Amino acid sequence: MSDALAWARAYADHGLPILPVRPDKTPLTPHGLKDASTDPPALEKWWRAWPYADPAWALPATVVVIDVDVKPGRNGYHGFKLLEGCDPRDVMTPTTSTPSGGIHLFYEAPQAYRNRVAIEGTGIDVRA
Repeated sequence: MSDALAWARAYADHGLPILPVRPDKTPLTPHGLKDASTDPPALEKWWRAWPYADPAWALPATVVVIDVDVKPGRNGYHGFKLLEGCDPRDVMTPTTSTPSGGIHLFYEAPQAYRNRVAIEGTGIDVRA
């Protein structure tokens, strides 16, 4: 079993619907996010077809993610500190790192949120 499939199955075992994506996060399945699944045979079929795919989580409406980016000309860590008064790494919420050196902060969403990019000119995006 590939590492990517192992991760996909681990996420799915926790009830997180998963789909295979390209490195640029483009879905490989015909219906994109609508195809996300926790079904082990579906995951195995996808990773046989695309063994180097990344597993992506189809974000439910009950979760919002703050994406703290590190990109040329944009430092989300600095922007977060300016807007929130603290370093995002000090916030007590589930967090994951990104390949560019940024992080994603996961929060329960008590209401619907909209995707936003470069909030107030910072390297902070909202993913919902």
